[in-house]
Amino acid sequence: MKAPLMLRIRTKKGDKLLIYEQVILWIMYVVINFGLFTNNLLLFGTIALVLGIVLITLVLKSYSYLNIKITPERVEIGKRKIPLDQVREIRVLKINGPTADLIVVYEGGETLIEEVKNWKEVLYIFQRYKENIV
Repeated sequence: MKAPLMLRIRTKKGDKLLIYEQVILWIMYVVINFGLFTNNLLLFGTIALVLGIVLITLVLKSYSYLNIKITPERVEIGKRKIPLDQVREIRVLKINGPTADLIVVYEGGETLIEEVKNWKEVLYIFQRYKENIV
């Protein structure tokens, strides 16, 4: 089996934020269509604009929870992009039922990723990527 080109590290917070974003987009769509239907586009367009601003703020504030992935070249945790050859290990700190807290140890520090849903897959893919480097 080949390793995938990229694996998104799924966390509880990240999945929850993704659902919130999808709900806000759906509400914006419904509000605009209702404004077109009732001929009050200015009022409902303004409400949709406010919802859009809330959505953009949510995405910008939660970028570190939504952009956690591992690729053959690097591990991305929010805005931090760590080359894979600098990552020493990814290990499990604590298992909480179906989720686990992972620690990414790299040259210059370590980072904790809380409540990872696909932690077994992350550890397996990381080992495959590290084998390909050596």
